[in-house]
Amino acid sequence: KYLNGNQGAVFLINQHRKDKEEEYMELAACYAWDKVKSLEKKIYQGEGLAGQVWQEGNAIYIDDVPSNYVNISSGLGKAKPTHILIVPLKGNKKTYGVLEIALFESLEPYKIAFVEKIAQNFALTLSSVRMAEKTQTLFIENAETKLILAERTQQNKQFQQQISMLGDNLKVLKVNHQGYIEAINSFLGIIEIDKNQTILNVNDKYLEFSFYNYQDLLTKNYKKLIKSGYETSNSYLDIWDALAKGL
Repeated sequence: KYLNGNQGAVFLINQHRKDKEEEYMELAACYAWDKVKSLEKKIYQGEGLAGQVWQEGNAIYIDDVPSNYVNISSGLGKAKPTHILIVPLKGNKKTYGVLEIALFESLEPYKIAFVEKIAQNFALTLSSVRMAEKTQTLFIENAETKLILAERTQQNKQFQQQISMLGDNLKVLKVNHQGYIEAINSFLGIIEIDKNQTILNVNDKYLEFSFYNYQDLLTKNYKKLIKSGYETSNSYLDIWDALAKGL
């Protein structure tokens, strides 16, 4: 109302674009024209008057606009104003978009300066809001990261506890296994022989009832302990054949 403008629009640079997507401006707010159609409009840097203001960072004021000029070079749609003012929304040396106003009468320099000041305050406010949004997003992401780390730490603690329990169980199994071995060695004579019938080891119980000492049997052939002639018998050969086959 202060400017006696009949149409206006705010185009903001898209901040939610994908990494490789080219920057563009899109309609964020409007006054007195077909908003639905303009919502789909994208303005790229250097494209038309609005794109030129974005690219150069300086306001453009056009007097005596031809009746068909708006449709070609402006983002204001179907209106046919005679004057157009496009001001960058610029704060802290960064442009966030443009403010575009269409009028039927000329603007005095002080009114243009007024709009530029308003646009600067607008940009600074927008910068603060976006910074707050970014801070909030980072805060949420940080909180989510901490939660994930906490869950992983808890999982690691549980995993370590499980490992510790498995280690304790393994120790018990080893003790029990050693107990079984000692019990077997206490009651049974045991002799270890390889596939070539070479004696690898004997326990004390075996030496006790065989009346041999350890050195007498170690590395000797098992045939030393059997009755002469038995090594060629079918039963003896069958035993070693089964052992060779893992039966």
